[in-house]
Amino acid sequence: MKYLILIILSIFNLQAYAEKLPTSEEIFNDLMPSEKTRGLSIEKREKNLTVNFDYNSAVVTKASEEILNHLGNALSKKELRVYKFQIIGHTDAKGDAEFNLDLSKRRAQAVTEYLIKNFSIPADHLTPIGKGKSELLPGIDPLDGKNRRVQVVNLLTK
Repeated sequence: MKYLILIILSIFNLQAYAEKLPTSEEIFNDLMPSEKTRGLSIEKREKNLTVNFDYNSAVVTKASEEILNHLGNALSKKELRVYKFQIIGHTDAKGDAEFNLDLSKRRAQAVTEYLIKNFSIPADHLTPIGKGKSELLPGIDPLDGKNRRVQVVNLLTK
């Protein structure tokens, strides 16, 4: 019975996840710097993505490959290939802080390796970082799964 409930929850999560999946173009637009004509100030760009991992695991799942492919396609566009990015792993507030920090680092590393391997993005353009549960999303339950995410930040450096 316990496993049946987990399977049903997994299917439900995948359906909810699939409805909210951003396209490569949306990710590209969120990460592409915007220049303002007066003063030429450029804003730092970032995108939070839900990348599903199995519980307490840092192995990229089949369910996560679609979103990572969208991210990889966006980062592969010539306009973004010149920039460097941080790949930041986050967890929810459940569990020990030290464990969550390590898990978020391993997940960020797994995403980074996936992008390097599958999209030939130069390794020196991606820096994996783990934040654990130190930067929960504001206004939502600290245990909410939305906190388990990967944040991509364009450092605006070439």
